Amino acid sequence: MILEIKKPITKAKIEKIKEKLAGIKTAKKAFNPSKYAGKINWGGDALEIQKNMRDEWK
Repeated sequence: MILEIKKPITKAKIEKIKEKLAGIKTAKKAFNPSKYAGKINWGGDALEIQKNMRDEWK
């Protein structure tokens, strides 16, 4: 968001901008990947899956 203060700059204009800025939520909740960790069921041994995936390119 861009807030523009046009000349002449007065205390009233600065106070008005401060009020607008105070009403804006600045912090967003951070993404929490730990709630998704380990949720995919691969249905097999991870090492065997890796080996099979790497063999596809040969």
